[in-house]
Amino acid sequence: MDAIAQGNSGNHNINVEFNDITLLDVVSQNDLDIVLSGDWGSVTAGEEITEGTELASNGDNRLHYTVFSPQGGNKSFSITVQASGFEGQGWTIEVTPNEGNFGNNNSKGNSAGTIDLRNDANSATDLITNIFKISWTGTDKANDGWGLDYVLKVTDFDNFEGGNSSNGVTVTYTIDEV
Repeated sequence: MDAIAQGNSGNHNINVEFNDITLLDVVSQNDLDIVLSGDWGSVTAGEEITEGTELASNGDNRLHYTVFSPQGGNKSFSITVQASGFEGQGWTIEVTPNEGNFGNNNSKGNSAGTIDLRNDANSATDLITNIFKISWTGTDKANDGWGLDYVLKVTDFDNFEGGNSSNGVTVTYTIDEV
C-alpha cells in the first residue's frame, strides 16, 4: 500500500476592485419645491425700486453628496447648476452656495460664488469645484453640506414682466469628475 501525503497549507488569490460612487441630493427640512413670492412688505410708500431690488429669498435647501473614487491619481469633482423655464422679463433668480458642516475639509471643495440662474446658468455652470475624490457632506438637513440661498431680484424695471407663477423654473444640479 502506498501512502498518500497531503500538505498542511494551501493558497489562492483574491482580487479586490472598488467601483466609483458619486451621489448628489438636494435636501430640505421643509418642502424641496420653493416659492419666491415678490414680497412688497419690506418696501415703504415712496421707496424707489431699482435694478437689484430683492423681492424674495429662500435658504431652505441644501446640497448633500458622497464621492468615493479610490482609483489612483488626483481626481477631483465639481457640481454644476443649470436652470430653465424662465418666462417674463426684468427679473432673475440668483443662487449662492453657503458652506455648512462637513465630515472633513477635503469634502467641501470651493464655492464659485453667486450664480445668476437666468443669465449665467442656461448651460451647466460650475457651482462647487475641487471636491476631493473621497468626500461626504453628512446627512443633517439643517447644517451639513452646502446651503442654497435663492434670491429673486429685479434686473430691468422698465421692461419688467412677471411669469412662472404656475410653470416654475427648473434648477438641476449635477456632480461629475473633472
